[in-house]
Amino acid sequence: MRRRSQIALLAVGALVAVAMIVAVAGGTLPFAASGASAAGAHKTVVLTPARVAKAERTRANLETMFAGLRRVVVQMRANPATARSFNSTGTNLLPRIAAAEKAVARLDPSALLKLQSSLDRDPNWRQAPSTLSHAVAAFHARGPAKGTLSPMDAISGTGTYTDDCLSAGDPVAEDIAALAANEVQSALQAVALALPGVIALLPGIDGPGPRIIAMVAWGVADAIYLALAQTEAVAVDCQQTAFGNTQQSVLAVDPEGSSTVVPTSTQFSIDRLIAKAGDTQAKVNALQSTVNTVDSQADTIGTAVDDLNAVLNDITNRVDEVQTDLQTLQTRVAILQNTEVSILKKADIEIANLSTFQSLQLRMKIEENLAANSSELPMGIFQLPAAYGGYLELVKAIVTDTIAKSATLGTPNAQAASFLASANAAFTAGHYKTAYNLYAQAYGFAH
Repeated sequence: MRRRSQIALLAVGALVAVAMIVAVAGGTLPFAASGASAAGAHKTVVLTPARVAKAERTRANLETMFAGLRRVVVQMRANPATARSFNSTGTNLLPRIAAAEKAVARLDPSALLKLQSSLDRDPNWRQAPSTLSHAVAAFHARGPAKGTLSPMDAISGTGTYTDDCLSAGDPVAEDIAALAANEVQSALQAVALALPGVIALLPGIDGPGPRIIAMVAWGVADAIYLALAQTEAVAVDCQQTAFGNTQQSVLAVDPEGSSTVVPTSTQFSIDRLIAKAGDTQAKVNALQSTVNTVDSQADTIGTAVDDLNAVLNDITNRVDEVQTDLQTLQTRVAILQNTEVSILKKADIEIANLSTFQSLQLRMKIEENLAANSSELPMGIFQLPAAYGGYLELVKAIVTDTIAKSATLGTPNAQAASFLASANAAFTAGHYKTAYNLYAQAYGFAH
């Protein structure tokens, strides 16, 4: 934040510095006229009619350029997105432009030709107002254009060093426009520096008129560029703030002391699903252990019965009176064995029921997630095929079964069938997330 604030202060300081340079240039204009007149009084230069005509064309082109620069300044002051940059520094370029126009009108042909020789260093100097006007037009408070990093309505409040993010423009378009304005001011600076005596401002070297006119043209273009750069800096800062807020908003947060799962496919949600599956398996294992214990006890009882039968056979011949009792005991033992067999069968049924319940529970969870569709993000384990430890094949089977049953009940849905076909194609192509989203839409139309 401190670095951006320093950039903003430097930009404002640069605007003030340019305004001071232009003010100095404007304040020197009367001296430029008198200097030009003095130079003309001491030295007579005879020019051919062709060179005089060329000088007058230069005068006309300069007048057109300054008129265009005036329109650009008016355009910036009328544009809410750029006017504040001038207002914050109190920069007023119109009087400087007017003074430069008066200086152009007073230049003699010889001075105009010298100025033209410097202007020739920038073949596109006459297009400077048009280029700057197009650059200013790119700055508008309509929010970022489609295709930029993130929508400006993703933030509420302010950026890092501005309080007007909701009216900030498109930083991509503004960056391109600011670069174009920078090229214009750099070219006009080269023109101004090409004139003899510009840096030292020594008297008696080509007269101050051409120098000041070139410096005013550069100063106006530079002030426009700095104002656009400051406005762009605000848009960039707001865009970075919007992106940071959007990025922060999509980060999953583990609930503290909550039994709910966050509505995103995080490692937390996956671990929780694995834990649930593990609990079910633990119950199955406990039941299997109980069955094994009962089976072991039945084997022990069978051994005891065999021993008892041996004893009974040994005493049968000697104790006929107890034969009936022994037969009754054998019958009861047989009943007990049948009971144990029934217990084993019931245990097998319970195991099968638990497996069915586990599958039904998983299907209910998948259908719940499919039905939610856009209201919450899908779980990652449902978006992956079995090869990656997921259940996407089961998702496909559930949606296909649901659509088929709807058709059997006489309520077929063409949209559901269309989405199902698209989902199957995406699945085959390996676009698993896309396939899951299409399965969710097909499931929604099937109801």
